[in-house]
Amino acid sequence: MHGYDTYDYGARGYYAASGRFTTVDPLAEKYYSISPYAYCAGNPVKYIDPTGMFVDDYFNENGTYLGKDEAITDNVKITSQQSWDATKTVNSDGSESIDHATGAARSIDNSSANLSTNAELSVYNHYNPTGQTLNATSPESGNGGAAFWATKDKNGVIKTGIEVNIEGNKSMKIADHANEIKNIFTHEDVHKNDFNQLGYDGFKNMSKDSKESRAIQTQRDNSTFPLMSPEIQQKVIKYGLINGIILPIKIPEVGI
Repeated sequence: MHGYDTYDYGARGYYAASGRFTTVDPLAEKYYSISPYAYCAGNPVKYIDPTGMFVDDYFNENGTYLGKDEAITDNVKITSQQSWDATKTVNSDGSESIDHATGAARSIDNSSANLSTNAELSVYNHYNPTGQTLNATSPESGNGGAAFWATKDKNGVIKTGIEVNIEGNKSMKIADHANEIKNIFTHEDVHKNDFNQLGYDGFKNMSKDSKESRAIQTQRDNSTFPLMSPEIQQKVIKYGLINGIILPIKIPEVGI
């Protein structure tokens, strides 16, 4: 677009045919030992980094949060407690972290970890700001996401919660990215707040369009949206169109 042999890689910047990025990595200040124009810490055979957010959160096989590597996090990784304990660093504030290269070599993506249902819910609950109890649902694979629910029994006792589509989220790879998990909860948090404001009957009497329009718009306007994969962004936009909402994609700012 500038008259040179360069390629636009979105949040990651411009890549020159000469073999390097011509724009600084968004997290350059976090990696003083690596060139700010390097890609995947100089190891593109082993890693990919479409957003420039090349760092991870770590959980053990029970879904317990362990810590993170040295920068802002996005990837959700699973490692054994034994491996973590053998290589972790305990920080002055008591939190634990790990060197990125070491952590990447000793972990796998959440979607490939075959965690138990309870462990998977524990991972999701780490990113859950709603205060709602999480339950698992496994509808047709490929339909990722979550859903707020509210019920009333014959005695008038009201219960609420959020169902997480574990299998669908793994299939869509939502389970592997913290920003995509967080974005799901921004949607469901709107439903929870509507329920709290309107009560059980008022919430149940809301039309689907009314329920979904604000939730989808909030999800779209959240800071996590530009950091999600184009595929998942399109899922949100498509769902918005189904509900009569036009949601053009924002161009993410470098360094967001």
